[in-house]
Amino acid sequence: MIVLFLTFAVSVILLPWWVVVPLGIVSTSYRYGNIITIIGGIIIDASFGAPVHTLGGFQYIYTTIFVLAALVAYFLRSRIVE
Repeated sequence: MIVLFLTFAVSVILLPWWVVVPLGIVSTSYRYGNIITIIGGIIIDASFGAPVHTLGGFQYIYTTIFVLAALVAYFLRSRIVE
C-alpha cells in the first residue's frame, strides 16, 4: 500500500494523465487512499490545469474525477462490507 501511494505521488508530478488517473482510481480502493488521491488531483490541477472552455471555463477536472472516484469507492465499500 505504501508503494502504491509513493508511486501515485511521484506519478502526479512526472507522468502523463493517462497513467495518473488509473493509479488514482486504484488507490481509492484502499481505506485511506481517498485523501491521497484527492490531494493528488488538487496538485495536478494547480500545476497543470487549464480551463476547459466547453465546460464553461471549469479548471478542476482531475480533482472532480478523483472526488467522484472516492465517493464511488466509499459507497461501494460501505455497501459491500455491511
